[in-house]
Amino acid sequence: MQTTPNGLPISTLPLAELAAFEAAARLGSFAKAAAELFITDSAVSHRIRHLELRLAVTLFERTGRSARLLPAGTQFASCIAGGLEKLRAASDAINQLERFVIRLAVAPALGSEWLVPRLMSFRKRHPSVGFEVASVAAADSDSGFASDLVIHYGAGMSSAGDAITLLAGNIRAVCSPAFMKAHGPLDTLAKFEEVKLIRHPLLSWPSWFEGAFGRQYEPTNASFFDDAVSMLEVAATGMGVALSTSIACERLISTGRLVYAHPYADCVSDYRVQLTASGSVKPAARAFFSWLAGAAAAGPQPE
Repeated sequence: MQTTPNGLPISTLPLAELAAFEAAARLGSFAKAAAELFITDSAVSHRIRHLELRLAVTLFERTGRSARLLPAGTQFASCIAGGLEKLRAASDAINQLERFVIRLAVAPALGSEWLVPRLMSFRKRHPSVGFEVASVAAADSDSGFASDLVIHYGAGMSSAGDAITLLAGNIRAVCSPAFMKAHGPLDTLAKFEEVKLIRHPLLSWPSWFEGAFGRQYEPTNASFFDDAVSMLEVAATGMGVALSTSIACERLISTGRLVYAHPYADCVSDYRVQLTASGSVKPAARAFFSWLAGAAAAGPQPE
């Protein structure tokens, strides 16, 4: 067990008591130490008294409202000052590197179509906050990115802890207008079996087919994309029919680059935001978590 020079275990020297002593010794006043530490004068006095009892030595000579360092106190202050200063410097460095950086793991389509246009609104309210954003194909992807929040399609999202539904939509089959003109109307399962399909690992064509036509069908000649943005761009070039959440394809539908290949909309699809263990201890991440809920409720347009 590691000990102090007089043999006491380091675990018996609480940091709060050491900080109170060091501040009082450095500033020459219990009152000034209390102001610096945002505690009362009596709290400083009690902490120093507890420290003296632990060390079995008197550190200050108290006379009325004043206190003067005794030789033992002067010696002890010179020993601990450097260590506490290093702790303060390390804390400041962590604050700058971690406290004001929010790390987001985001579904690609939601990031580009919904989140990015809104980030500036949050930055205007919290100008000291920075972002690190990583696109992940699935909510439970092992990307090695230590995120504070995960914002993703509901599949793979945990329902435990701080998690809320951010946006709700449907799953739709989409294609380019030119593809629809060449191959439509796609109003039967047989017609879908004849065209090129595009797949995303989180969206099920068999499930969609069962809802649209009452029978499951597993495509055997489909192209795969784990990035929904790339998948939809490829669909917009006329490569085939893709399944997409209505939220992800909303802009491409509104601009006419994509059209719905069939009127059927499969079950509700949710995008959720989850505060991770690292995010839960970070005030900036918690503030962003709350802000996201408000931004989603505000409607489809950025603030």
